[in-house]
Amino acid sequence: MANIHPNFQPKAGEFVISERSGASAFAGSSLDSYLRNNNITTLYLAGFATHVCVESTLREAHDKGYTTYVVTDATGAFTQQQQTYFEDEILHHFGKGILVEAFDAI
Repeated sequence: MANIHPNFQPKAGEFVISERSGASAFAGSSLDSYLRNNNITTLYLAGFATHVCVESTLREAHDKGYTTYVVTDATGAFTQQQQTYFEDEILHHFGKGILVEAFDAI
């Protein structure tokens, strides 16, 4: 899969969400059902654009009761100002931020 950081490449046979219909990965998809059926309660979000799709998914994950982390150095907004605003003013309300290097310890 192109443009996915090597630390986040899906494993063979791993579920990949692709049928979403809105800004959130949950919108119009089977993601919530898949996660619940597999007892997955912690999510790590990465992607583009931080202040749109990542934020929408973060907010919905929070509302659905998931523990959610945003991998801040594996996300990007259209501008640095948008990225900084998300990290400083939005993220702490709905989850926590971590860095890619944290995955070396997992």
